[in-house]
Amino acid sequence: MSNWLCFYYEYLPTALSKFFHKYLEKQIFLCTFAANKQTDERLMDYRIAYIIYCIRKFGEHFGITVKESFDYLQKYKGIEFLDNCYEAEHTLSFNDAVEDLTSVCLKNGGFLS
Repeated sequence: MSNWLCFYYEYLPTALSKFFHKYLEKQIFLCTFAANKQTDERLMDYRIAYIIYCIRKFGEHFGITVKESFDYLQKYKGIEFLDNCYEAEHTLSFNDAVEDLTSVCLKNGGFLS
């Protein structure tokens, strides 16, 4: 809070002082919410990019197109796995991710191994 705001805040009548305090709390909350929203959106962008790249790497590994890779992973719950386990999976190599996807898809009726 700037010096002039502190000065006026100290000398405002009590009722007005409480109103001003609530106003500042609201502004701080809104600024924090906006910053968190931007952070959440950025993290979502990273998550989406990671999943797309894994789909591409899975297709390259098995010699299929990206569309076929997506359809296969969607059908056998590989994309759901990547989304649910992103926090752990994105710390591994892409080869490990492809191996994990292969295992998950096989457990859900997939046929690529």
